[in-house]
Amino acid sequence: MPHLDTWNIGYGSRHYADIAPFSLWDGDSSTFRPPAAHESQWIFDTFSAVSVNFFWPRIIIETATPPSPTPLTIACVAAIFIPVGSKYTPPITNTNYSNHRMADPIPAHFHWPKWQRPTKEQSRVVWERLGQIMNIEAVNFIPPIIIIELRHDEREYSKRSLPGKVAGRIAVYHRGPPSFWETIPHTRERLIKSSDALQDTYFQAHEPKRLLRSTEILDNIWCTVDGLASGLVYLRTDGVRLRRAPRLPVPESRTEYIFEYIEGGAHVAEGVRGVPIVIDHDNDNQLGAVVGFFQQEGHGSRWILSSCLDDVIEGDWDLL
Repeated sequence: MPHLDTWNIGYGSRHYADIAPFSLWDGDSSTFRPPAAHESQWIFDTFSAVSVNFFWPRIIIETATPPSPTPLTIACVAAIFIPVGSKYTPPITNTNYSNHRMADPIPAHFHWPKWQRPTKEQSRVVWERLGQIMNIEAVNFIPPIIIIELRHDEREYSKRSLPGKVAGRIAVYHRGPPSFWETIPHTRERLIKSSDALQDTYFQAHEPKRLLRSTEILDNIWCTVDGLASGLVYLRTDGVRLRRAPRLPVPESRTEYIFEYIEGGAHVAEGVRGVPIVIDHDNDNQLGAVVGFFQQEGHGSRWILSSCLDDVIEGDWDLL
C-alpha cells in the first residue's frame, strides 16, 4: 500500500522515499526548473551518481548503488535509476519533415498548457486540422512535444514540408513501417528488480475497484501492474495517443494511454496480459481506480500502450 507521505497528484508529486530537501517543480509557474549548483551536488552525493541527466519530466540517475527503498521521484521529478555504463533514450524520431517557419495549423484558443494533455475537444481539433494537410496514422501527445505518425501510403512528403509547431508545441514526425513505437530502442535495463519490491510491505497493489474515465485521470501519476510472474511493477502516465481506428470508412480515431516503466526491472511476462493498471494512491476518489489493462509490449521496451476505458464504461461494462 502507498505510504502516508506519498503525494501522487500529478506533476509535483513526491514519493515517500523522496528525501530531497527541495523540489524542481515550480507550482507557481507550473513547470520544471533546472537545479541550482548545490542541488545538483546533493543529487550526485546522495546517490553516488556517475551521471545525472534531465529529460523532463524525468530525471535519469546513473549509479552502481541505488537506494532502498527506491524513490519513484527525486525532488518531485519522476526518477529512473540505470546501471553504470547504460544509456537512457527518450522517444525520438526523424525531424526532417518539420519546418518551424510554417504556420501553426491549430488556432491559439485550442492550445493547452505545456505539461498537460489535451482535452477531448482539443484532441479532436488537432486530429481534424492535421488530417487536412497530411495522412495520419496516429498522434502521440507526450508533454512537452507531439509525435505524429504518418500513414504509409502513396502520399509523399518532402523535407521540411510539414509544420514544426502544432498547438504551440514542437512537432516531429515518423513514417513507417514499422510503427513509431516499434522503433524505440528496446533497452529497459534497471538496477531495481520487481522481486525486491515485493519484499517491501508498502509495495502491495490496491485491489481494483472501479474503472476510471480519461477525464478523471491526472497527468504524470504512477500506477501499478501486479502479476504472479512479474511481481509489482510501476508505470507512469506519460501521455495519450490518438490512432486511426481500423475497419472504419471514416478517419475516426481511438485513444490510448502511453505508460513508461519507472520501477521494476524484470521483463513483464506474457502471463500479465490483461492485468488491471491501478493508480497507486490512497485518496478516496482514486482508491482502486483502474486506468487500463496491460497489453504486452515489445521485448524490453520502456513504454506500453493501453486503450482508454471510456468506451468500455459507456457500454456499461465493469469489473467482476
